[in-house]
Amino acid sequence: MLGHLLWFLGSAVAVILAGIVLSRTSDCIAERTGLGRLAAGVVLLASATTLPEIFTTISAVRLGAPDMAVGTMLGSCPQNLLILGLLDLFHHFEHRRGLSTRIVVGHTRAATLGIILLAIAGASVYLRLPMSILNVGVGTLLLGAVYLAGLRVATRVGEEPPVAPPTLPSTTACEMSLRRALTGFGVGALVLALAAPRLATSAEAIALGTGLGLTFFGTVFLTLITCLPEGVASFTAMRIGAYDLAVGNLFGSNAFNVTVLLLLDVAYRPGPILSAVSTAHVVTVLVAIALTGIALQNILTRDERRSWLVEPDAAVLLLAYLIGVGVIYAAR
Repeated sequence: MLGHLLWFLGSAVAVILAGIVLSRTSDCIAERTGLGRLAAGVVLLASATTLPEIFTTISAVRLGAPDMAVGTMLGSCPQNLLILGLLDLFHHFEHRRGLSTRIVVGHTRAATLGIILLAIAGASVYLRLPMSILNVGVGTLLLGAVYLAGLRVATRVGEEPPVAPPTLPSTTACEMSLRRALTGFGVGALVLALAAPRLATSAEAIALGTGLGLTFFGTVFLTLITCLPEGVASFTAMRIGAYDLAVGNLFGSNAFNVTVLLLLDVAYRPGPILSAVSTAHVVTVLVAIALTGIALQNILTRDERRSWLVEPDAAVLLLAYLIGVGVIYAAR
């Protein structure tokens, strides 16, 4: 057990560091190529910081642990919303106003896309649809189609954000050239490709040894490790005043995470993967949808008249997350 734990910790550190490099270089790539911060967060940064989950879960599928793989991808969604709540809490502590007052309302489109994708995934797990095309389930194929169709709407330029006061930090220009950023991105991806399979192997051994179960372990514990790149990237973006990049990364990651189930289904050869996993994952989907709904409401209200010591929107989101984790554990 000690050997598996050491491998797990070492691999997790490598995955986290590689995720940080990918986040920073993808931000520079976005700047050098002229992408908007909302689009860069929802697409580029989200896909980059989701790489740990992709490599880890594909490895888990090949090792015969589809429940851990699906649990990791779906469980990343509540974890990303936990990060959003923590960012909101920190922002309010510094500036006495909610993070939602610093971002465009257009983020609601990415959040809504995530809810739709989660609903499709949850229904596919619950109904256990047997229909497939080349052993790939129709549910996951629908996820891919809806994601591609909704991505254009989600990244569309929307409402302008409120003007930030001079006391807030301003964004800093990237000093890397496009070529250097692309090279760094490739190196980070290579490190992930080498470290993630070991992370999945040791995580499965720890899950079985501790008796937590593959579903709960993959949904909660492993995702806390693999979601750290999202957290670090979003926190860094917020600190330099790139609020849309920070929030877009989290909502975009959730939508992308659910769509990755299509890749897992392709890697899972016995049949449709969502028909082979525990229906307990439906609980995770419902928790993620509820948390996204709370975050959506926080963006829409945009109440700047706050004098609370603790940001109420963040407090509600964090409390709902803790309740949701308890429900997921009970249903494991």
